[in-house]
Amino acid sequence: MRNLSITVNEEIGQRLEALADQTGNTVDGCVMIALQEFLEGWEDYVRMVAVIHQGESRPSLGAV
Repeated sequence: MRNLSITVNEEIGQRLEALADQTGNTVDGCVMIALQEFLEGWEDYVRMVAVIHQGESRPSLGAV
C-alpha cells in the first residue's frame, strides 16, 4: 500500500466525516472509493479519446 497525504477544506472534511459515519466506513475508506471511481471514469475517458484520435471504430448507438 502507498500512503498519500491530502489537505481538504473544512466543508469537504465535514462531508467526508458525515458520510463515513452514515455508511459505517472510515474517512480513508470513503476517499479510497472516491479515488477508485474517479480513476475508472477518467481512464475510460482517456481510452475513448485515444480511440477517436486514432480514427478506429468505436461503439455507437444505432437507430432503433
